[in-house]
Amino acid sequence: MCIFHTRRVSRTRAWPRFAAVLVALIFLAGCKSHATPRLLVVISIDQFRADYLRRFEDLFLPARSLSGSGGFRYLMEQGAYFEDAHQDHLPLYTAPGHSVILTGASPYKSGIVGNDWYDRKLGRRRYAVEDCTKKLVGTPWQTCDSKDSRFNPGISPAALRVSTLGDQMKLHYGRRAKVWGLALKDRAAVLMAGHTADGVIWFDDNTGFWISSTAYFPEDRLPDWLSKWNAKRTVDSYFGKKWELSVPPASLDRLWKTVFDHANSKLSLGTRFPHHITAGLVEPDKNFYTAFTISPFGNEYVFQTAREIIEQESLGKDGVPDLLTMSLSSNDHAGHQYGPDSPEVLDVTVRTDRLLAEFFRFLDSRVGLSNVIIVVTADHGVSSNSKLLREMGMPAGIYSTESICNSAREALQRQLGPGEWIYGKAGAGESKNLANGCVEETIYLNRELLSRRNIPAERAEQIVREAIEETPGIYTVFTRSQILKGQVPRTNIGERILRSYHPSVSADVIYLGESFWTPSEYTLGATHGSAYNYDTTVPLLIAGQGVEARIHTERVSIMDLAPTLASRLHTLQPSGADGKILDLNKREP
Repeated sequence: MCIFHTRRVSRTRAWPRFAAVLVALIFLAGCKSHATPRLLVVISIDQFRADYLRRFEDLFLPARSLSGSGGFRYLMEQGAYFEDAHQDHLPLYTAPGHSVILTGASPYKSGIVGNDWYDRKLGRRRYAVEDCTKKLVGTPWQTCDSKDSRFNPGISPAALRVSTLGDQMKLHYGRRAKVWGLALKDRAAVLMAGHTADGVIWFDDNTGFWISSTAYFPEDRLPDWLSKWNAKRTVDSYFGKKWELSVPPASLDRLWKTVFDHANSKLSLGTRFPHHITAGLVEPDKNFYTAFTISPFGNEYVFQTAREIIEQESLGKDGVPDLLTMSLSSNDHAGHQYGPDSPEVLDVTVRTDRLLAEFFRFLDSRVGLSNVIIVVTADHGVSSNSKLLREMGMPAGIYSTESICNSAREALQRQLGPGEWIYGKAGAGESKNLANGCVEETIYLNRELLSRRNIPAERAEQIVREAIEETPGIYTVFTRSQILKGQVPRTNIGERILRSYHPSVSADVIYLGESFWTPSEYTLGATHGSAYNYDTTVPLLIAGQGVEARIHTERVSIMDLAPTLASRLHTLQPSGADGKILDLNKREP
């Protein structure tokens, strides 16, 4: 804060005092409060490692050209480029990663401990944004049974126990501040936009429409303009289109293999360019809509819809700041299918650069880039394919989460006697590992059974720990009792565990794989979730009103983003934010 005091002085001392006042005024001018942007746009690129920015930089558009701004290079050269930004929680999945971006809160506060977890009250596995008290809006596919895990749930941010930046904007500015969110994935859209958004929409791969929930549209109908937008059936026009390589073939020489032979081949997309977007069908249906989201055309449609939201909802039109949150899910879908070292991921990254540039030019014409703050970041990175890494001579491998769960169950029954010691039973047609209390890399014990048989939970936790900690590819195992007692090593991983453990939601046992080891479900393609740099290092690019063009080399956390943006908007920080305010201010000449 800048404070300057004056007092009455004699004429003989007037000149020195005048000079001091002049210096103070110059100082005040240099530290004046920054203006509030008319529009804040926060874009998360799902599964986007920070190294892609430099790895593919020569393929990106220039920062500036006669046609306007570029994409990534515009942000890197004209904005604040944080080269060492990390997601600092566990696990590195879509739901927790997106929840951190605009809450600044780790799972120990937010309650978003994974994409899924075992809900002890429901007696089954639950999805991060499911809510059976809400209905889906804009789709006929509506079934919701709170006792059955095999359903298409209602969606809301009910499981998010903290506020988002958008929520704080609503509290600060009232209804005048408009908040909208969109993504192909519901969890990405909902967990960035928050509880009080004016509208949150996501892609329904049953119908090819944008849909929502009565959490945001309590009258059970979409806005008229959105219904008309859906009625155009724009996605269907992509049926039969080819996803072809958009860069010169020589650009692939930077890859370990120019032909990637560890790709998945779901939905008839194939493992080589060109990829035909038909899912092997003769007309669009659910499989085509899913294949569409794996292609870069999914991102293209997100940007088309973002422009429509800005136009129809008049975002950035007045002096009260508005917020648009976006997540680009196609990068994640393509990354899972083809892996980060594939020609496909290179191509979808380059195409994302061009889509960003087009969108920035639209923002400039519609609102003016000088009135906007743009953020690009990511929810997580990704590991290279384990087979490829082994071929290169890296210490990589795979482990089976189902085998780990079975080992834990058998050890409990051997030492404690017969009983369903791990929560839940599989339903018809479901694998045991998906239906029961083994969720992602966690294990939920049946505490009611332990209590009835007078067995301390800590003993059961220790049995599971000893049963699985020697499994090849497992780095370490933590138990609930250890974590709640603070008996966790003060390492990067230990701190992540403490930061991510919610006592009412989290599991009884959590295990972590070794570096470059991944679950056996991903022998093809790639996955993420770990505490290693390939999963935690993400971009953080901030450009626009009052932001100095500068490369920052200090280590920062994505938890810092929400407090920083709250400062720019003059709002209270989100309720659970733990980060610090980053210095973005332009220096006076």
